[in-house]
Amino acid sequence: MMPIKILFINTFDYQQQMKLCKYPSLGLGYIVSFLRKNAGQFNIECRIIDEDIESQIDSFKPDIVGISTISQNFNLAMSHARLAKEKGCKVIMGGIHISSLPHLLPSEADVGVLGEGEETFFDLVKLYFENRDLPVNVLSGVKGIIFRDKGRLVQTVSRPLINNLDDLPMPARDLMDIGPTTYVFSSRGCPYDCVFCASTRFFNRVRFFSAEYVVSEIEELVKNYPVKEIFFMDDLFIADKKRVFKIKELIKSKGLDKKVEFGASIRTNLLTEDIVSALKEMGIKFVTCGLESGNPESLKYLKGATVSVENNRRAVRLCNNAGIRVVGSFVIGHPTETKRAMMDTYNFIKKNKLHYADVYVLTPFPGTPIWDYAKKRGLVSDEMDWSRLKMDFRENFEKAIILSERLSRAQLRSMHRKFYRMLEMRRFIQRIREKLAIILQARGK
Repeated sequence: MMPIKILFINTFDYQQQMKLCKYPSLGLGYIVSFLRKNAGQFNIECRIIDEDIESQIDSFKPDIVGISTISQNFNLAMSHARLAKEKGCKVIMGGIHISSLPHLLPSEADVGVLGEGEETFFDLVKLYFENRDLPVNVLSGVKGIIFRDKGRLVQTVSRPLINNLDDLPMPARDLMDIGPTTYVFSSRGCPYDCVFCASTRFFNRVRFFSAEYVVSEIEELVKNYPVKEIFFMDDLFIADKKRVFKIKELIKSKGLDKKVEFGASIRTNLLTEDIVSALKEMGIKFVTCGLESGNPESLKYLKGATVSVENNRRAVRLCNNAGIRVVGSFVIGHPTETKRAMMDTYNFIKKNKLHYADVYVLTPFPGTPIWDYAKKRGLVSDEMDWSRLKMDFRENFEKAIILSERLSRAQLRSMHRKFYRMLEMRRFIQRIREKLAIILQARGK
């Protein structure tokens, strides 16, 4: 029996991201491993790619092309869909963009997958196996999709979330290029609803892989790949305190803290001394944290009332005392933020010991509360140039979407440059200190 050939495209803009660390697409990896586990009577052959799209389609000759979508690269995703359709492939699109704006499913796509993709994509492949097609008259029975019937968009009933994430096989990393630095997901979703984040709406609720599953995945990575650093790429790794302690215990009992270093995401109002201690014991060397603002009103606008500037200061101090590096991100330019409020953030960065910091201009992504606000003001639309969401502020500020009602584009650009001059000076001084420390260590001082 000829296999069903499925080519998954991780829509990746090299021109935009060539200087950034490239991570494999675990989302597509989970779909592939789920297909492999449940294929049963039908034979499948899968590949995951992110470049040389046309040549890969020509050589592999897939029956189905699955394309991941994020908003800032949606123009590129549509061009991939167009190319695949011209080559005679069935095209399935999924991901955060299509899930947030399903009515924007391009005509080149046969089906859009809404929300989690594992079970839905399997149902579509099964349908293709039975019909060697994706017939419109039976697509309506597949939960969690959108498709066209005689030019009219049809959205089916939502698919329930996967209750037990441990039922998912580990992602198909054999199809990915795994380097010394990689990541794992230990949960899906976030209990908070920051104004700029779509996670809460996309996942609806928080679910966790068990500590045993997570540590087994780490063991597999250490055994099979040249991994030296693993980042827990959750929205919030410390959301479940008891699970953090359990993961720590398992990592230490298996000696994994001696083999790899770890990084994780935190939220400052949840960070306690015992959690910091557990993170240190399990080998966490750095944490990422959306500190967002040094101004109380701005922080409340961005993240809600559960976190404070004092929480942020305390968290940075606790981590520094434990020898854990803090990587902080900040956001300026919300609608009512003043120049003085931005200076509070500027001074926070100057006065607190951060290993690394980045400052972004608030950008409205589909599926977020701030997108709804921007759409009401006419600042974004379904017909917009999606590349305006790329957040390459330093090189192309003119394309940035400005939400501020207090500052002009020129004023906001000036403030952003002020932040980056300060950050570049901090990084320069930090590099000098690191080199000096190496020299002194070599001299035995």
